[in-house]
Amino acid sequence: MKRSEMLCAIDKQFPTIHMECNLEGLLAFLEEQGMLPPSAVFMVDWDRWDPDRQEWYPSKERIHSHKWEPEDEE
Repeated sequence: MKRSEMLCAIDKQFPTIHMECNLEGLLAFLEEQGMLPPSAVFMVDWDRWDPDRQEWYPSKERIHSHKWEPEDEE
């Protein structure tokens, strides 16, 4: 989920809240208090050392993280 999509969802769920506060400020406050962005899985390419063969080999790893999706992606 993109950060902007969360702002739209808050505005949709609580349509009058923007009269009392700035939604961007509200989301920033919630993040400062410990609210995490959605959980996502990312594939990371990196090289791993094989001690038996004494060489590096390419590897892919799934990383679980809490992160907003980039705004420039569809």
